[in-house]
Parts: sequence; structure tokens; C-alpha cells
Amino acid sequence: MTKDEKQANGETSAGVRHPHDALIKRSFGDAEHAAGELKAVLPASLVSAIDWATLAVEPQAPIDSHLQLRQMDMLYSVTIKGHPALLYTVFEAQRTVDKSMSLRLLIYMARIWDDWMRSRGNEWPPPPIVPLVLYHGEGHWNRSTQFDDLFELGPELYAALKPFIPKFSFLLDDLSSLPDDDLKQRELTARAMLVLAALKHGPSPRMHPDFWVAWQEPVRALLAQEGGPDELLTVLWYILQVNAQIDQEQLGDVMLKHFGPKAEEVAVTAGQRLIQQGRQEGRQEGRQQGRQEGRQEGQTQMLLKLLRLRFGELSPEITARVKASDEQALERLSERVLSAPTLSSVFDDS
Repeated sequence: MTKDEKQANGETSAGVRHPHDALIKRSFGDAEHAAGELKAVLPASLVSAIDWATLAVEPQAPIDSHLQLRQMDMLYSVTIKGHPALLYTVFEAQRTVDKSMSLRLLIYMARIWDDWMRSRGNEWPPPPIVPLVLYHGEGHWNRSTQFDDLFELGPELYAALKPFIPKFSFLLDDLSSLPDDDLKQRELTARAMLVLAALKHGPSPRMHPDFWVAWQEPVRALLAQEGGPDELLTVLWYILQVNAQIDQEQLGDVMLKHFGPKAEEVAVTAGQRLIQQGRQEGRQEGRQQGRQEGRQEGQTQMLLKLLRLRFGELSPEITARVKASDEQALERLSERVLSAPTLSSVFDDS
């Protein structure tokens, strides 16, 4: 896999995967889909002052790997009443509230300014940065968004030190405390809406198949768009990665029932990709034998599902042959199933 392919799949240079990275990049790495989220979080005075036609995604210098493990961030440039400005958005990867968030933001913003100056020959002045944090953790955000509250100083000591402490605040979009009805009222693209819903509900152990009924409007809108099935695939793959309690076959059945064969095929592909990823991780990390057997069973069931989708109901002989296949044979058959013209050609020389 090339470096660009790894980044597109949410993988760092160290080979560490972040399930939500690909989800964020595919949606909020596009200004069209980021605009609605930014307008929903920014103060109304800024929303009206920004020339939204100038919104653009900015490249960033890489941050330290130990920081990259904790977040996915996007940097946008805009013009506000003729002045350049930056909107720095952190999509928090952690499921718990980080009390050091304001300090992390200060570090990131200083690096952005430094990179801006270096790349523009010390152009002066640097643009203002508006920091935003999107949080989708298990509990509500319960820390201050003011930087100077970080130090927890008493009134007297704070008064003495106030002139020397940086003062700024960050905007917070706390999805964990946002009612679904309020989220649905936002003026978002179908892709952005579904991504935010997946970030909010995907990791929850209480996630139920009825989720897809509640969010069927953006799902249907996405499937109707050119390239929409690929975007839905990214969402489903994210949910399967972060929620081990989701049954892959049940997910395919729900997609078929509510959205048709195209959606079911997307769900099956997401499950197959997850199995492939698990197999690669198993080889790289030397998973225990029991985990290998569980992964092989999952691959067997997914292959049977793909065969039924392509060729209809399977004979007991074919089913038994698949179940008797070892991991290498299952991998070979899985690679053939999408392009083989007949069922028998899948098993040629297998």
C-alpha cells in the first residue's frame, strides 16, 4: 500500500489505524460537506461575516505521532470581511473528555502559525485562528472551554497572574449531548449528516438496527447520488470497526430490507473489508490461535454471503466445500467471487 493509500484509509506513517480518520477525511476534507458543520457551530456573527465562497481545505504539516493518535484535525481558510482567517477543527478520537484540550489546541495553533510563516516567507501578520472541537464521547463534555481555566487558580492568584496567561476559548460541538432531532435540523449534506450520526452512535453498545430507520433519509439521499454507495461504505466500515457487537450478516439484512440490494451489497463489502483488515492485523501482530479461528469463521460466513448474492442459493456440497477451506483458500476464493462469471469458475483449481 502506498503512502497516499495509507493516509486515505486513516493510517499513520507508523502504520497505526484510526477508524474515524477515513470517515472524517472523506467528508470534512471536502469544503462542500464541511460548510454545513462549520455554520452550525460558529457564532451567527461570524457565519454572516464569512465569505463562504472562499472556504478551502488547507494542507498541514504533520504533527507528532503521539498527538496524532488522539485526534483527527482539519484546517480551513476563509475570508472574513476581506481579511484571511483560519478555522481549525479537531475531531476528537478519544471517547473520554480530555482536560488538557485547551493546552493541546494552543500547541497546535502555534505550530500552524509557525508553518504559515515559514511557507510564506514570514508574511505578516499571521491570520487569526478560530479553534473548534467536535466531541462524540461516551459522556457529556464537562470541562471548561476557556484556556485560563486550565490552571485552576484561586481568585487572588489568578488576578496576579492574569496578565501573563494566554486567554482564548474554543468552540465545542458536543454530539453526545445533542438530541438527534437537533442534529437532523442542521443544514448539512446527506454525507455530512450521516457521518455525524455515525460518530455519535456508531461506537455505542446500545446501537440497534433501528438506527438505520431513524436515519433513512440521509441514507436514501446518499445512495441516490453519484458515488454515494462508496460514501455509505466508508460509514458502514467505520461502524463495524468501532462496534464489535454489530452482526455483519444482520447489518446486510437490514440494508436489504430498508434500502434494497445496492445497500446490502455495500454492507457485505464493508464486512469483507473488515475481515481482510483483521487478517492483516493478525499476521502483523501474531494474534492468538483462537482469534485466528474466529476470524476464519467470519471470513467463511462472508464468503458464503457473497456467493449467494452473486449466484443464488448454494448446494450443500458447495457450502461444505467453503466451510472446509483453510484461510489461504478462503482468501483466494474471496478474490475470485466478484469477477468469476460462474459459480464453478470460483472454485477452479482451488
